[in-house]
Amino acid sequence: MTLSELSPTMKTLLFLVLLFASTVLSQCPTNSTLCIGCVDVPTCCPHKNAVCCLSGLRCCPAGYACTADEISCIRRNAEGLEIRIPTM
Repeated sequence: MTLSELSPTMKTLLFLVLLFASTVLSQCPTNSTLCIGCVDVPTCCPHKNAVCCLSGLRCCPAGYACTADEISCIRRNAEGLEIRIPTM
């Protein structure tokens, strides 16, 4: 499920949970990355030096890029083949 598929009530609830978590934690644990996206809510990505997706709610490991729908992380291997993994 993507962020755009959530109902307005669920989006509000998600926003409040993330706001609470970011206020309580105020920083990310070791070996994680702080992401702040278009929703202006800081979140912690469980990857060191992660690539944050545009929304700031999802992320990819270093060396990957988020797809536009933020469902997958992609990169090319040495042979030029695309590698996809789910976003976090």
